[in-house]
Amino acid sequence: MSSLRVLGLSYLATASLFTLAIVFSDHAALRMVTKDEAARLSGEFQTRVLAPVLEFARIQDEKIFDPQARVALSPPPPGGGQ
Repeated sequence: MSSLRVLGLSYLATASLFTLAIVFSDHAALRMVTKDEAARLSGEFQTRVLAPVLEFARIQDEKIFDPQARVALSPPPPGGGQ
């Protein structure tokens, strides 16, 4: 990507953030609604995305670091596996 495109995209992102900051700072009712929605969305993210990922990581952690378990890793095939 050319440097002018990167500069243009960074300008648009910055202008968008300033616009959102101005909108949310002036409207108390809008800020209240978005605060409630943000809390609901973060709760859903916690239960639907983060909890399963943490459970998967915990299971894999137990498999790897359990002193009673034996984990054998096979070496890659000769020639890079191609």
